[in-house]
Amino acid sequence: MQSYDLAVKDAVAALRNLTAANASPAVAALAGQLLARAQAANHILGER
Repeated sequence: MQSYDLAVKDAVAALRNLTAANASPAVAALAGQLLARAQAANHILGER
């Protein structure tokens, strides 16, 4: 459960950075990766 919570917190932080004036494509890519990580953690929790 901790890994899921951390993954979601990281993804939300990355999404918040997308609204910054200096947001770059790299920030968007990182947000996508972190969202995928959170989704994978959620899927794993759902299988337990």
